[in-house]
Amino acid sequence: RALEDVQGTEVGASALAVSRELMAYVIAAELVGLDGPQREKFEIWLKAVSARDFQGRTLRSTHEDRPNNWGTHAGASRLAIAIYLDDREEIERAAWVFRGWTGDARGWTHFKFGERWWQPENISGDYGINPAGSQIDSHPVGGVLPDDQRRGGPFRWPPPRENYVYEALQGAVAQAVMLERLGMPAWEWGDRALLRAFEWLHKYAEYPAEGDDTWLPHVINRAYAVRFPAPVPTRPGKAIGFADWTHAPLVP
Repeated sequence: RALEDVQGTEVGASALAVSRELMAYVIAAELVGLDGPQREKFEIWLKAVSARDFQGRTLRSTHEDRPNNWGTHAGASRLAIAIYLDDREEIERAAWVFRGWTGDARGWTHFKFGERWWQPENISGDYGINPAGSQIDSHPVGGVLPDDQRRGGPFRWPPPRENYVYEALQGAVAQAVMLERLGMPAWEWGDRALLRAFEWLHKYAEYPAEGDDTWLPHVINRAYAVRFPAPVPTRPGKAIGFADWTHAPLVP
């Protein structure tokens, strides 16, 4: 019933609000095996939402324009819809955008950034995650998500603990999980960009995941065979939860 009730609630919403929540309904539809007329109606709605303008933005344009949490959540919902509808062209396009976001030169490069306080001057190109070895004033910023870290203000050291970074990582990690399930090496893109982001947050910002971000380290630990603090139980994120169950440590 929830998959029917949600249809139409997106009217008047922002692209961010839709992006944060829509993926959860797509996952639910897949898990319950939605079929028959209900699935047909749901698919028609998903196709319409994918192309709909939300206060001047679509899911696609937000994914390809915004390198911060807006874009990563939009990318996650966009990709989930494409996979559910088996839209191979859209899957490949979304994967290409995500690949560029990680800093891989073979991906999309036309993101639009805000203040550039956290982007190193000695690195050419714009990336959703700063390249390995990046520095500002001799301080390491490789692994920083510059368009979300800027929400904490201009560059300073020690760095501020900026929660918008984890907000962006929720959408980015979700994309990587889906792409991995499709056989793509998303965890390796951008010189293991997602691992570097978590390493920077823990080592330099001294900022482990809290609240509804606590599902993230469970996924990262499984993906990279590392041991970031991973609370049990977790709190569900914006669209995904229960990673302490789905991505519990593998038994040797």
